[in-house]
Amino acid sequence: MTRTSRRRTISAFLVAPLIVPFVFYVPFPGESPGTGHFSPLDRLLGPLVFAPFGLAIAYVAELLLGVPAWMVFRRYGVRSLPAFAATGALMGWFVNLAMEAATGNLATKALTVLFNPLDNPYISICVVAGSLAAVLFRAIVFSGSQGTKNPK
Repeated sequence: MTRTSRRRTISAFLVAPLIVPFVFYVPFPGESPGTGHFSPLDRLLGPLVFAPFGLAIAYVAELLLGVPAWMVFRRYGVRSLPAFAATGALMGWFVNLAMEAATGNLATKALTVLFNPLDNPYISICVVAGSLAAVLFRAIVFSGSQGTKNPK
């Protein structure tokens, strides 16, 4: 691994999870409480409220799931955008499952409720966040590299 590719990889691991708070904020746009109207200031400050929680979860998930996935992808030379997106979506689903287990919902709710995006909207949010973070990671790691025309 060259010095520039190592720098890009480290940058990707640091930058890619930053998209997660914005994805979690999308379903809850900044509405001023009690007024029913949207404030531009609330829309700008809203992601800052979600950031500490979303980033903590994103960086832990990246450490536990993303680093091993990257090691496998690098070992086998996987550069495919759909492969990164699908793996990120699967990781997002695992994160949602881990959060459900941590709150005790796996023991108290029926599995059909836990795996149905209509009953649990956080499944969709976690899957989208994981997928977008993985696609952003891929874009950073392979930016400026040659040979991306023939991905595996």
